[in-house]
Amino acid sequence: MFDPMIGVERVPAREVDAALLREQFDRVQGMMLMAMLPVLLLGAIHIGAVPADRLLVWVALMAAILLLRRRNARRMLLQPVPVSDGYRREYLIEWGGAVVAGLGWGSCMWLLSNGQIDALFYFRLMFLAGVCAISLGITGMSPRIYGSFLAAMLLATTGIVYTDLSREPGAPAMFVGLLIVFFGLLMSRSVADSRLARERIEARMNQALLVQRLREVVLEQQGIQLSLEAKSAALERSNILLNELAIHDGLTGAYNRGHVQELLRQSVARYNRYHQALCVMLIDLDHFKQVNDDHGHAVGDEVLRQISVKASACLREGDVFGRWGGEEFIALLPNIDLNGATDVAERLRLGIMELKFYSAARAFGVTTSIGVSQILDGETAESLVDRADAALYAAKDAGRNCVMLANELSRQTRTAA
Repeated sequence: MFDPMIGVERVPAREVDAALLREQFDRVQGMMLMAMLPVLLLGAIHIGAVPADRLLVWVALMAAILLLRRRNARRMLLQPVPVSDGYRREYLIEWGGAVVAGLGWGSCMWLLSNGQIDALFYFRLMFLAGVCAISLGITGMSPRIYGSFLAAMLLATTGIVYTDLSREPGAPAMFVGLLIVFFGLLMSRSVADSRLARERIEARMNQALLVQRLREVVLEQQGIQLSLEAKSAALERSNILLNELAIHDGLTGAYNRGHVQELLRQSVARYNRYHQALCVMLIDLDHFKQVNDDHGHAVGDEVLRQISVKASACLREGDVFGRWGGEEFIALLPNIDLNGATDVAERLRLGIMELKFYSAARAFGVTTSIGVSQILDGETAESLVDRADAALYAAKDAGRNCVMLANELSRQTRTAA
């Protein structure tokens, strides 16, 4: 049940009533055996004053009522079905037990009567008054049940008492008036106890409900947080993948041309500022068209992938390897002079020659032509690559499967001139 005044969900009134009844069952279970003591005490006091058969009948009757009420209360507390599901039936059981108990206690005025207004008569009256007061703590949480208990006791008591007191003028009316006043005081206390017990139980149940809702909200928030973290991690992985796809060639896994060009511009700018050595290699597979024609494009793609893997193994850490286009690759070699770059190029050329590829159970290999250039003062990235490209074509003109140096070509050109 949602309370619009405070903006939170509250426990339904029916569940509070069920909890009150369950607590009453708990009190009945605990107190009914103790109630045997006053029964035995009242019986012991009347030994010899009333016939033994009537005394035994009343004691047995009260023992049966008390034990039956305790059994019913225990059974209701142990049942697996919540009290609220069978609330009306359980309420009627407890109401009936209270009525029978009231009749049983009131019957002592008749079964234990000796026909005289004596000390035992007044003792029974005071004893019943004490029973009513003590029963307030057991059934007082429900004014209807407690009122039924008092009404049953009043019904069972008034007749015999009214008859015994009829010999005294005005005594019956005064007795009934005093009894009504006493029961009225007890009922007012029962109403107050019921209200306090309801408020206490309702507050406890609402607190438990609020804790449960808070726990659910916390778990929901944790679930949302975990979901957000999972989505954030997935998004981060997607961004990393997208970044990788943006700078890498989809077939070979090497850097793509656009990313290599950006790195090359940065390297040239670094040279112009710090004069750090820089060399560029252009690598082209010899007769690659023939590979595709003889073995198919799928085998050709595998050749390109293996070349990329081999280049990563032959190059130094910090070197940049990328696919320049088609079967042509490029490598940026920072912090190395032309002689060192030549050694790297030869290592790469020989490594590629060692690779074996298979098509239709037939093995074949490939060779590469490599052009190398070293950056010169005032040179741009485009001219550096152009000179490496010129060296590459010189390697092809020289019979392929070799390394040519752009700087040596420049010296040969100047010498020829």
